[in-house]
Amino acid sequence: MFRSTPSAARACRPHMASRQPGTGCFAQHTTRGLTARPRPIMLAVAVTCLAATAACADPKPERPNFLLILCDDLGYGDLECYGHPHIKTPNLNRLAQQGFRLTACYASAPVCSSSRAGLMTGRAPSRVGVYDWIPAGHVVHLPRSEITVATVLQRAGYDTAHCGKWHLNGRFNKPDQPQPNDH
Repeated sequence: MFRSTPSAARACRPHMASRQPGTGCFAQHTTRGLTARPRPIMLAVAVTCLAATAACADPKPERPNFLLILCDDLGYGDLECYGHPHIKTPNLNRLAQQGFRLTACYASAPVCSSSRAGLMTGRAPSRVGVYDWIPAGHVVHLPRSEITVATVLQRAGYDTAHCGKWHLNGRFNKPDQPQPNDH
């Protein structure tokens, strides 16, 4: 640390706001050859604080669990938790209370297959080749090369599951098209 005389401190005050090299206090103290050096005790305190912070840090931060529910032909206001006056959905209400609700969303398509393709890949359905509803036996499918949100989550250490309607291929349970476990 440098030592300063009261007169030097008074001389510095007008320049305290600028703190630019070559002006004010910085110039006065560095041009005299006085430099601020950390004292060993301060260095030891800093190292101890950093080590204590690292030791107390949670080695594996808790990651959130999440559940995504996609329903065909369900409108925004068709659930009680979104304000429907007559339809009672107590289980979905409880899920909404315990987590969070999305209130400003965009569906990538108006029909099941293409909206699933958009949701699973994060891409526009037309970019992955799924333009519309896929009828049974049709050649349209979500290509194996597409990376889905499930794949990204698995790589990050999450366990994933898909329950219900896949509808991203026309030949379900046939080896010539990718199946849910292929993504």
